[in-house]
Amino acid sequence: MPQSLWEEVTRKRSDIRNIHKELDRKVGSSECQQSCQEGEGHEARVSETEEKLDVTVGSMWIMAGKVKWVTDIEKSVLINNFEKRGWVQVAENEDWNFYWMSVQTIRNVFSVETGYRLSDDQIVNHFPNHYELTRKDLMVKNIKRYRKELEKEGSPLAEKDENGKYLYLDFVPVTYMLPADYNLFVEEFRKNPSSTWIMKPCGKAQGKGIFLINKLSQIKKWSRDSKTSSFVSQSTKEAYVISLYINNPLLIGGKKFDLRLYVLVSTYRPLRCYMYKLGFCRFCTVKYTRSTSELDNMFVHLTNVAIQKHGEDYNHIHGGKWTVSNLRLYLESTRGKEVTNKLFDEIHWIIVQSLKAVATFRAGAIHGFEPQVSHLLAGVQSLCFLSRC
Repeated sequence: MPQSLWEEVTRKRSDIRNIHKELDRKVGSSECQQSCQEGEGHEARVSETEEKLDVTVGSMWIMAGKVKWVTDIEKSVLINNFEKRGWVQVAENEDWNFYWMSVQTIRNVFSVETGYRLSDDQIVNHFPNHYELTRKDLMVKNIKRYRKELEKEGSPLAEKDENGKYLYLDFVPVTYMLPADYNLFVEEFRKNPSSTWIMKPCGKAQGKGIFLINKLSQIKKWSRDSKTSSFVSQSTKEAYVISLYINNPLLIGGKKFDLRLYVLVSTYRPLRCYMYKLGFCRFCTVKYTRSTSELDNMFVHLTNVAIQKHGEDYNHIHGGKWTVSNLRLYLESTRGKEVTNKLFDEIHWIIVQSLKAVATFRAGAIHGFEPQVSHLLAGVQSLCFLSRC
Protein backbone atom coordinates (compact mmCIF):
# COMPACT_ATOMS: atom_id res chain seq x y z
CA MET A 1 0.00 0.00 0.00
CA PRO A 2 1.42 3.45 -0.87
CA GLN A 3 2.69 5.36 2.17
CA SER A 4 0.37 8.31 1.49
CA LEU A 5 -2.65 6.02 1.48
CA TRP A 6 -1.57 4.31 4.72
CA GLU A 7 -1.26 7.72 6.35
CA GLU A 8 -4.80 8.46 5.18
CA VAL A 9 -6.02 5.21 6.78
CA THR A 10 -4.34 6.18 10.06
CA ARG A 11 -5.95 9.60 9.97
CA LYS A 12 -9.35 8.05 9.26
CA ARG A 13 -8.98 5.75 12.27
CA SER A 14 -8.20 8.72 14.48
CA ASP A 15 -11.09 10.72 13.02
CA ILE A 16 -13.50 7.84 13.66
CA ARG A 17 -12.51 7.65 17.33
CA ASN A 18 -12.88 11.40 17.77
CA ILE A 19 -16.29 11.42 16.09
CA HIS A 20 -17.67 8.66 18.28
CA LYS A 21 -16.26 10.21 21.44
CA GLU A 22 -18.14 13.34 20.51
CA LEU A 23 -21.29 11.31 19.85
CA ASP A 24 -20.99 9.63 23.26
CA ARG A 25 -21.21 13.07 24.84
CA LYS A 26 -24.37 13.75 22.86
CA VAL A 27 -26.35 10.68 23.77
CA GLY A 28 -29.99 11.44 23.15
CA SER A 29 -29.47 13.42 19.97
CA SER A 30 -31.57 12.20 17.04
CA GLU A 31 -28.44 11.64 14.98
CA CYS A 32 -26.96 9.47 17.70
CA GLN A 33 -30.14 7.48 18.09
CA GLN A 34 -30.56 6.88 14.38
CA SER A 35 -26.97 5.76 13.83
CA CYS A 36 -26.89 3.50 16.87
CA GLN A 37 -30.10 1.49 16.98
CA GLU A 38 -31.10 -0.89 19.77
CA GLY A 39 -28.07 -0.64 21.98
CA GLU A 40 -25.30 -0.86 19.40
CA GLY A 41 -22.76 1.26 21.26
CA HIS A 42 -20.40 3.72 19.62
CA GLU A 43 -17.31 1.90 20.87
CA ALA A 44 -18.54 -1.34 19.32
CA ARG A 45 -18.90 0.42 16.01
CA VAL A 46 -15.46 1.98 16.33
CA SER A 47 -13.77 -1.37 16.84
CA GLU A 48 -15.74 -2.95 14.03
CA THR A 49 -14.80 -0.10 11.73
CA GLU A 50 -11.13 -0.55 12.60
CA GLU A 51 -11.28 -4.28 11.96
CA LYS A 52 -12.63 -3.62 8.50
CA LEU A 53 -10.37 -0.77 7.52
CA ASP A 54 -8.43 -3.17 5.35
CA VAL A 55 -11.69 -3.89 3.51
CA THR A 56 -12.46 -0.22 2.95
CA VAL A 57 -8.97 0.74 1.85
CA GLY A 58 -10.03 -0.02 -1.71
CA SER A 59 -12.83 2.51 -1.60
CA MET A 60 -10.49 5.07 0.00
CA TRP A 61 -8.16 4.54 -2.93
CA ILE A 62 -11.09 5.35 -5.21
CA MET A 63 -11.63 8.64 -3.40
CA ALA A 64 -7.94 9.49 -3.65
CA GLY A 65 -7.69 8.96 -7.40
CA LYS A 66 -9.69 9.09 -10.60
CA VAL A 67 -12.80 6.98 -10.39
CA LYS A 68 -13.39 4.82 -13.45
CA TRP A 69 -17.11 4.46 -13.97
CA VAL A 70 -19.54 2.54 -16.15
CA THR A 71 -23.28 2.78 -16.63
CA ASP A 72 -25.82 1.06 -18.82
CA ILE A 73 -28.40 3.79 -18.18
CA GLU A 74 -28.37 6.78 -20.50
CA LYS A 75 -29.43 9.42 -18.00
CA SER A 76 -27.91 12.87 -18.36
CA VAL A 77 -28.18 13.56 -14.62
CA LEU A 78 -25.86 10.61 -13.92
CA ILE A 79 -23.36 11.36 -16.64
CA ASN A 80 -23.23 15.09 -15.82
CA ASN A 81 -22.52 14.41 -12.15
CA PHE A 82 -19.84 11.82 -12.89
CA GLU A 83 -18.10 14.14 -15.35
CA LYS A 84 -18.39 17.12 -12.97
CA ARG A 85 -16.31 15.15 -10.46
CA GLY A 86 -13.61 14.48 -13.01
CA TRP A 87 -14.36 10.76 -13.11
CA VAL A 88 -13.36 8.76 -16.16
CA GLN A 89 -15.83 6.70 -18.19
CA VAL A 90 -14.63 3.26 -19.30
CA ALA A 91 -16.17 0.26 -21.02
CA GLU A 92 -17.75 -2.49 -18.94
CA ASN A 93 -15.07 -4.97 -20.03
CA GLU A 94 -12.35 -2.68 -18.64
CA ASP A 95 -11.32 -2.20 -15.02
CA TRP A 96 -13.92 -0.04 -13.28
CA ASN A 97 -14.52 1.32 -9.78
CA PHE A 98 -18.16 2.35 -9.95
CA TYR A 99 -20.88 0.71 -12.05
CA TRP A 100 -24.33 2.28 -12.05
CA MET A 101 -26.41 -0.65 -13.25
CA SER A 102 -30.02 -1.14 -14.21
CA VAL A 103 -31.96 -3.58 -12.07
CA GLN A 104 -31.90 -6.23 -14.78
CA THR A 105 -28.16 -5.88 -15.35
CA ILE A 106 -27.30 -6.28 -11.69
CA ARG A 107 -29.41 -9.43 -11.47
CA ASN A 108 -27.64 -10.87 -14.49
CA VAL A 109 -24.14 -9.88 -13.35
CA PHE A 110 -24.53 -11.24 -9.82
CA SER A 111 -26.53 -14.35 -10.66
CA VAL A 112 -25.56 -17.69 -9.16
CA GLU A 113 -24.46 -18.87 -12.58
CA THR A 114 -21.86 -16.13 -13.10
CA GLY A 115 -20.30 -16.37 -9.64
CA TYR A 116 -19.14 -12.76 -10.07
CA ARG A 117 -17.65 -11.00 -7.04
CA LEU A 118 -16.72 -7.38 -6.52
CA SER A 119 -13.15 -6.52 -5.68
CA ASP A 120 -12.37 -4.16 -2.79
CA ASP A 121 -12.14 -1.12 -5.06
CA GLN A 122 -15.50 -1.62 -6.78
CA ILE A 123 -18.89 -0.15 -5.93
CA VAL A 124 -22.33 -0.76 -7.42
CA ASN A 125 -25.59 1.10 -6.90
CA HIS A 126 -27.82 -1.83 -5.88
CA PHE A 127 -27.78 -4.89 -3.72
CA PRO A 128 -28.73 -7.64 -6.20
CA ASN A 129 -31.66 -8.82 -4.06
CA HIS A 130 -33.00 -5.35 -3.29
CA TYR A 131 -36.41 -6.56 -4.46
CA GLU A 132 -36.84 -8.20 -1.04
CA LEU A 133 -37.59 -4.65 0.12
CA THR A 134 -38.79 -2.88 -3.01
CA ARG A 135 -41.31 -5.44 -4.29
CA LYS A 136 -44.64 -5.03 -2.49
CA ASP A 137 -45.43 -8.65 -1.68
CA LEU A 138 -41.89 -9.49 -0.57
CA MET A 139 -41.71 -6.39 1.62
CA VAL A 140 -44.94 -7.42 3.38
CA LYS A 141 -43.71 -10.99 3.80
CA ASN A 142 -40.38 -9.86 5.26
CA ILE A 143 -41.90 -7.36 7.68
CA LYS A 144 -44.37 -9.99 8.93
CA ARG A 145 -41.50 -12.45 9.39
CA TYR A 146 -39.45 -9.79 11.18
CA ARG A 147 -42.31 -9.16 13.60
CA LYS A 148 -42.59 -12.87 14.38
CA GLU A 149 -38.85 -13.14 14.97
CA LEU A 150 -38.94 -10.24 17.43
CA GLU A 151 -41.89 -11.86 19.21
CA LYS A 152 -39.97 -15.12 19.62
CA GLU A 153 -37.01 -13.20 21.00
CA GLY A 154 -39.26 -11.46 23.51
CA SER A 155 -38.29 -8.06 22.13
CA PRO A 156 -40.25 -5.12 23.60
CA LEU A 157 -40.58 -3.84 20.02
CA ALA A 158 -43.05 -6.67 19.35
CA GLU A 159 -45.33 -5.73 22.26
CA LYS A 160 -49.06 -5.80 21.51
CA ASP A 161 -52.12 -4.20 23.08
CA GLU A 162 -55.12 -6.07 24.50
CA ASN A 163 -56.58 -6.35 20.97
CA GLY A 164 -53.48 -8.00 19.58
CA LYS A 165 -52.31 -4.92 17.70
CA TYR A 166 -48.61 -4.10 17.59
CA LEU A 167 -47.78 -1.01 19.63
CA TYR A 168 -44.58 -0.14 17.76
CA LEU A 169 -44.57 -2.25 14.59
CA ASP A 170 -47.98 -1.23 13.25
CA PHE A 171 -46.57 0.84 10.39
CA VAL A 172 -47.95 -1.53 7.74
CA PRO A 173 -51.75 -1.69 7.41
CA VAL A 174 -53.48 -5.07 7.42
CA THR A 175 -52.27 -6.64 4.18
CA TYR A 176 -52.70 -9.94 2.36
CA MET A 177 -51.05 -11.44 -0.70
CA LEU A 178 -53.39 -12.61 -3.42
CA PRO A 179 -54.20 -15.19 -4.54
CA ALA A 180 -52.33 -17.07 -1.77
CA ASP A 181 -54.10 -15.35 1.15
CA TYR A 182 -57.52 -15.01 -0.46
CA ASN A 183 -59.41 -17.01 2.18
CA LEU A 184 -57.70 -15.11 5.01
CA PHE A 185 -58.62 -11.84 3.34
CA VAL A 186 -62.28 -12.85 2.98
CA GLU A 187 -62.40 -13.77 6.66
CA GLU A 188 -60.96 -10.37 7.62
CA PHE A 189 -63.21 -8.50 5.20
CA ARG A 190 -66.36 -10.04 6.68
CA LYS A 191 -65.41 -8.76 10.13
CA ASN A 192 -65.89 -5.22 8.84
CA PRO A 193 -67.83 -5.33 5.55
CA SER A 194 -68.05 -1.53 5.34
CA SER A 195 -64.26 -1.15 5.05
CA THR A 196 -62.39 -0.09 1.93
CA TRP A 197 -59.38 -1.95 0.58
CA ILE A 198 -56.75 -1.08 -2.00
CA MET A 199 -55.33 -3.61 -4.46
CA LYS A 200 -51.90 -3.22 -6.03
CA PRO A 201 -50.06 -5.45 -8.50
CA CYS A 202 -46.78 -6.58 -6.96
CA GLY A 203 -44.53 -5.98 -9.92
CA LYS A 204 -45.75 -2.67 -11.33
CA ALA A 205 -45.09 1.01 -10.65
CA GLN A 206 -46.50 4.47 -11.44
CA GLY A 207 -49.92 3.55 -10.11
CA LYS A 208 -50.57 1.00 -12.85
CA GLY A 209 -53.18 -1.62 -12.05
CA ILE A 210 -54.18 -0.13 -8.68
CA PHE A 211 -57.84 0.04 -7.69
CA LEU A 212 -60.03 0.32 -4.58
CA ILE A 213 -62.83 -2.02 -3.52
CA ASN A 214 -65.50 -2.09 -0.82
CA LYS A 215 -67.33 -5.26 -1.91
CA LEU A 216 -66.15 -8.83 -2.35
CA SER A 217 -68.01 -8.97 -5.65
CA GLN A 218 -65.57 -6.41 -7.04
CA ILE A 219 -62.69 -8.82 -6.55
CA LYS A 220 -64.62 -11.60 -8.24
CA LYS A 221 -65.40 -9.30 -11.16
CA TRP A 222 -61.74 -8.35 -11.41
CA SER A 223 -60.86 -12.04 -11.35
CA ARG A 224 -63.19 -12.70 -14.29
CA ASP A 225 -61.86 -9.68 -16.17
CA SER A 226 -58.35 -11.01 -15.60
CA LYS A 227 -59.45 -14.27 -17.24
CA THR A 228 -58.72 -16.21 -14.07
CA SER A 229 -61.08 -19.17 -13.68
CA SER A 230 -60.78 -19.16 -9.90
CA PHE A 231 -59.20 -16.40 -7.86
CA VAL A 232 -58.12 -18.92 -5.27
CA SER A 233 -56.11 -20.67 -7.96
CA GLN A 234 -52.35 -20.40 -7.45
CA SER A 235 -51.86 -20.21 -11.21
CA THR A 236 -52.89 -16.56 -11.40
CA LYS A 237 -50.41 -14.85 -13.67
CA GLU A 238 -50.08 -11.66 -11.66
CA ALA A 239 -49.74 -11.45 -7.88
CA TYR A 240 -51.39 -8.63 -5.95
CA VAL A 241 -51.31 -7.25 -2.44
CA ILE A 242 -54.53 -6.00 -0.88
CA SER A 243 -54.34 -3.62 2.09
CA LEU A 244 -56.86 -2.02 4.37
CA TYR A 245 -57.21 1.49 2.97
CA ILE A 246 -56.12 4.35 5.23
CA ASN A 247 -59.24 6.49 5.10
CA ASN A 248 -58.09 9.25 7.47
CA PRO A 249 -54.86 10.52 5.92
CA LEU A 250 -53.34 13.89 6.71
CA LEU A 251 -54.62 16.35 4.12
CA ILE A 252 -53.20 19.65 2.94
CA GLY A 253 -55.66 21.88 1.17
CA GLY A 254 -58.07 18.98 1.41
CA LYS A 255 -55.84 16.80 -0.77
CA LYS A 256 -53.90 13.61 -0.18
CA PHE A 257 -50.13 13.61 -0.47
CA ASP A 258 -47.25 11.27 0.16
CA LEU A 259 -43.53 11.63 0.79
CA ARG A 260 -40.81 10.43 -1.53
CA LEU A 261 -37.57 10.05 0.43
CA TYR A 262 -34.24 8.57 -0.65
CA VAL A 263 -32.04 6.40 1.53
CA LEU A 264 -28.52 5.17 0.83
CA VAL A 265 -27.58 1.88 2.50
CA SER A 266 -23.82 1.33 2.55
CA THR A 267 -23.77 -1.82 4.67
CA TYR A 268 -26.10 -4.11 6.58
CA ARG A 269 -23.57 -5.29 9.18
CA PRO A 270 -23.58 -2.99 10.96
CA LEU A 271 -26.62 -1.34 9.42
CA ARG A 272 -25.50 2.03 8.11
CA CYS A 273 -27.83 4.23 6.10
CA TYR A 274 -28.10 7.86 5.09
CA MET A 275 -31.17 9.88 4.22
CA TYR A 276 -31.01 12.42 1.42
CA LYS A 277 -32.24 15.77 2.71
CA LEU A 278 -33.93 16.90 -0.50
CA GLY A 279 -36.96 14.62 -0.59
CA PHE A 280 -40.33 15.83 -1.81
CA CYS A 281 -44.10 15.46 -1.46
CA ARG A 282 -46.52 14.53 -4.22
CA PHE A 283 -50.09 15.82 -4.18
CA CYS A 284 -53.35 14.69 -5.68
CA THR A 285 -55.10 17.20 -7.92
CA VAL A 286 -58.60 16.50 -6.59
CA LYS A 287 -59.72 16.93 -2.98
CA TYR A 288 -60.03 13.77 -0.94
CA THR A 289 -63.39 12.25 -0.12
CA ARG A 290 -64.49 8.99 1.46
CA SER A 291 -67.49 8.83 -0.83
CA THR A 292 -67.89 5.38 -2.37
CA SER A 293 -68.91 7.07 -5.61
CA GLU A 294 -65.32 8.29 -5.99
CA LEU A 295 -63.54 4.98 -5.39
CA ASP A 296 -62.64 4.77 -9.07
CA ASN A 297 -61.34 8.34 -9.23
CA MET A 298 -57.58 7.92 -9.04
CA PHE A 299 -57.06 11.69 -9.07
CA VAL A 300 -58.53 11.57 -5.55
CA HIS A 301 -56.66 8.56 -4.20
CA LEU A 302 -53.26 8.09 -5.90
CA THR A 303 -50.43 10.61 -5.82
CA ASN A 304 -48.38 9.09 -8.65
CA VAL A 305 -47.25 11.77 -11.10
CA ALA A 306 -47.86 9.34 -13.96
CA ILE A 307 -51.55 9.55 -13.05
CA GLN A 308 -51.91 13.11 -11.73
CA LYS A 309 -50.25 14.72 -14.77
CA HIS A 310 -53.39 13.87 -16.75
CA GLY A 311 -55.64 15.74 -14.32
CA GLU A 312 -57.32 19.00 -15.33
CA ASP A 313 -55.81 20.88 -12.39
CA TYR A 314 -52.28 19.49 -12.68
CA ASN A 315 -49.64 22.22 -12.43
CA HIS A 316 -46.90 21.50 -14.96
CA ILE A 317 -44.62 24.14 -13.44
CA HIS A 318 -44.14 22.64 -9.98
CA GLY A 319 -45.55 19.22 -10.83
CA GLY A 320 -47.84 19.10 -7.82
CA LYS A 321 -44.86 18.78 -5.49
CA TRP A 322 -43.47 20.35 -2.34
CA THR A 323 -40.00 19.94 -0.94
CA VAL A 324 -39.76 18.13 2.38
CA SER A 325 -38.38 21.31 3.95
CA ASN A 326 -41.51 23.21 2.88
CA LEU A 327 -43.67 20.44 4.30
CA ARG A 328 -41.88 20.72 7.63
CA LEU A 329 -42.44 24.46 7.71
CA TYR A 330 -46.14 23.95 6.99
CA LEU A 331 -46.54 21.25 9.64
CA GLU A 332 -44.66 23.27 12.24
CA SER A 333 -46.96 26.23 11.64
CA THR A 334 -50.17 24.16 11.71
CA ARG A 335 -49.36 21.25 14.04
CA GLY A 336 -46.46 22.56 16.08
CA LYS A 337 -42.77 21.75 16.11
CA GLU A 338 -43.03 18.92 18.63
CA VAL A 339 -45.58 16.98 16.57
CA THR A 340 -43.62 17.60 13.37
CA ASN A 341 -40.35 16.39 14.87
CA LYS A 342 -42.11 13.31 16.24
CA LEU A 343 -43.53 12.53 12.79
CA PHE A 344 -40.13 12.63 11.10
CA ASP A 345 -38.46 10.73 13.92
CA GLU A 346 -41.03 7.98 13.44
CA ILE A 347 -40.51 7.98 9.67
CA HIS A 348 -36.77 7.52 10.22
CA TRP A 349 -37.48 4.73 12.71
CA ILE A 350 -39.78 2.95 10.24
CA ILE A 351 -37.08 3.10 7.57
CA VAL A 352 -34.56 1.51 9.93
CA GLN A 353 -37.00 -1.25 10.93
CA SER A 354 -37.84 -1.94 7.28
CA LEU A 355 -34.16 -2.33 6.46
CA LYS A 356 -33.64 -4.62 9.43
CA ALA A 357 -36.52 -6.75 8.18
CA VAL A 358 -34.54 -7.63 5.05
CA ALA A 359 -31.09 -7.80 6.63
CA THR A 360 -31.03 -11.59 6.35
CA PHE A 361 -31.36 -11.24 2.57
CA ARG A 362 -28.49 -8.77 2.26
CA ALA A 363 -26.20 -9.25 -0.72
CA GLY A 364 -23.33 -10.95 1.06
CA ALA A 365 -22.45 -12.87 -2.07
CA ILE A 366 -21.35 -9.95 -4.21
CA HIS A 367 -18.01 -9.70 -2.40
CA GLY A 368 -17.83 -13.17 -0.96
CA PHE A 369 -18.18 -11.49 2.48
CA GLU A 370 -20.37 -8.86 4.04
CA PRO A 371 -20.47 -6.04 1.47
CA GLN A 372 -18.86 -2.93 2.91
CA VAL A 373 -18.59 -0.92 -0.28
CA SER A 374 -21.73 -1.72 -2.19
CA HIS A 375 -24.77 0.48 -2.02
CA LEU A 376 -28.52 0.46 -2.24
CA LEU A 377 -30.27 3.69 -3.10
CA ALA A 378 -33.89 3.15 -2.23
CA GLY A 379 -36.86 5.38 -2.78
CA VAL A 380 -39.07 5.36 0.30
CA GLN A 381 -42.73 6.26 -0.06
CA SER A 382 -44.61 7.29 3.06
CA LEU A 383 -48.24 8.25 3.54
CA CYS A 384 -48.76 10.57 6.48
CA PHE A 385 -51.76 10.24 8.76
CA LEU A 386 -51.75 12.73 11.60
CA SER A 387 -55.48 13.23 11.75
CA ARG A 388 -55.63 12.50 15.46
CA CYS A 389 -52.60 14.58 16.46
